[in-house]
Amino acid sequence: MVISQDVWDQVKKNNEILHDVEMKELVTTRSSTVNTVVEAETSIASVGLMAASSIGGLAPSTTSDVVAEPFKSHTAQDEVSESRPHNPPKQTQLPVSQNNEQEDIPWQEFQKQQAYNPMIKDNFPLAMNARSAADLPPIPPWNKPPTPHVKEKTPLFIAFTRNWPLLQQTVVSWITSGWPAEDIYVIENTGTMRSNEFGRLSLQNPFFLNHTRLHMLGVNVIVTPTLYTFAQLQNFFLWTAIEKDFETYFWSHMDIIPITFEDKTFASNQYAGHKTIYQHAVEVLRSAQSPGPDPNASNASRPWAMRFFAFDYLTLVNRAAFESVGGFDTTIPFYHTDCDMYDRLIMAGYEMNEPRHLMTTVGDDFAGLDREGSGFIYDVANSIDDLIVLYRKKKTVEASFTDQNRPEDLEAARKLHEEQLEMEQQAKL
Repeated sequence: MVISQDVWDQVKKNNEILHDVEMKELVTTRSSTVNTVVEAETSIASVGLMAASSIGGLAPSTTSDVVAEPFKSHTAQDEVSESRPHNPPKQTQLPVSQNNEQEDIPWQEFQKQQAYNPMIKDNFPLAMNARSAADLPPIPPWNKPPTPHVKEKTPLFIAFTRNWPLLQQTVVSWITSGWPAEDIYVIENTGTMRSNEFGRLSLQNPFFLNHTRLHMLGVNVIVTPTLYTFAQLQNFFLWTAIEKDFETYFWSHMDIIPITFEDKTFASNQYAGHKTIYQHAVEVLRSAQSPGPDPNASNASRPWAMRFFAFDYLTLVNRAAFESVGGFDTTIPFYHTDCDMYDRLIMAGYEMNEPRHLMTTVGDDFAGLDREGSGFIYDVANSIDDLIVLYRKKKTVEASFTDQNRPEDLEAARKLHEEQLEMEQQAKL
């Protein structure tokens, strides 16, 4: 199709007219904005003087607050900015009610409200002060992984996108439940490239990941080049297995807590008969790879593709099966691409089934399946306040957590913080 020259001339003319209109609107907007800013700064300066004056009557004489300077012209402010770095003075802002009037709140109460800030805290305080792996608690002796390592390769992939406390909790849970730390691979799927590796993000950033801590725990970290969807991430697992020559691999969620059954474990008989979740997973892997009949198979006449442990909270994958059907379909942009993948595996002649000795979550009903597994795998939404409890040490803190979605938990945490402040103040007297 050829467009005539008169059409191009009309398009060019329209563009010029549109450009002139945009420039006029831009000039008008900038002019009105400057006037508004000047008026706003004048008002802010006045309010700042009033607030500082009011605070002066409430605050102790040793206050470090600086009174806001009167309004200066833009020229004077620019000159100051060019001559020295900009360090804004600390200004105390009093709470404002819904009708935009200052509330008369006692100074001590105001300090308490400002002091409590429900910021994200690291849930492993002991590890924060550790300089090396030697400073970390030992793994419970009954849950230590086999030495030497089993003959099978048992890589465990755990993908991470956001929420460091949950991820750290999952990693520590797997380690203290018996999975060899060197077999765990945290796949950083934050889309921040090497920012976490260089320590450029803070704990308050949802994409923060502490590489140093993970290496101290003994696990591996692999960074994706960009933010992947679920299907792309699953294919990255497959690619990593191919690159590292893993014929099989496990993968798990980053928001779970595996707990090995330990109520019948005693030191008096050297933990005889105790089996960790890891040892159970190895048995399932051996059964799937053995030439004989697999008790976990749904159809022994078909080759196996996967073994599920408590849904897919822990999943064992046969790499060859995934490769044969082309991996996950990345054109499906939502989570249920796993359903598509599993259906394609079945149509391709593979079988998959939850292991007969299923490790299940509490309350789920798996009819016809033997529940005498080796542990629970909990799907969680919050983190334990102190992960030291996962090391089963005596004379330490009790297990607890604060649900950020429950107002009553936040209120309890606020009151506890106030009590701690009062105790500290009394100790100074």
